[in-house]
Amino acid sequence: MHRVPEICFCAFRRYSGYGSDCQNGGKYQKRRTHADSWVYVDDDSPAVDEHLQKLPLEIRVYEITGPLFFGAADAIEHIVVKDFTKCLVLRMRSVPAIDSTAMNALQNLTKLCESKGITLVFSHVNEQPMKVMKKSGFVDLVGEENFCSNISDALKHAEELISR
Repeated sequence: MHRVPEICFCAFRRYSGYGSDCQNGGKYQKRRTHADSWVYVDDDSPAVDEHLQKLPLEIRVYEITGPLFFGAADAIEHIVVKDFTKCLVLRMRSVPAIDSTAMNALQNLTKLCESKGITLVFSHVNEQPMKVMKKSGFVDLVGEENFCSNISDALKHAEELISR
């Protein structure tokens, strides 16, 4: 049995492993659980709120969880970039493996982002996915400077990119 990857919209204005969608007043976490459904979780308590980092509107953060193989890779196509997005951060700390189908999906996402003037930034890409990304030339395509070791560095880099 294959585990279906989960893609979570983690941030719109804020981030901390929790997410919020500012269109809903910053009150809801938007979680991608299956290709055809969204689950909204109200998690805007003061305890959660004080740990959230405020982000500019132009930065969107998605977290991908689980291996990205063949059929599961189509979840990448569900990543949404808005007209005001200038930087898209993909947090991949929980992606242990990736295959060529997922690489094709990431390359398509990269082309879409480039056509809209959006910079793609990757956070915490694990060893196997990074090896595949380097071998395929994807790291060179995106730019090695856009691969960060953790989410804090990725968010800092994203903020620097949009301030240029």
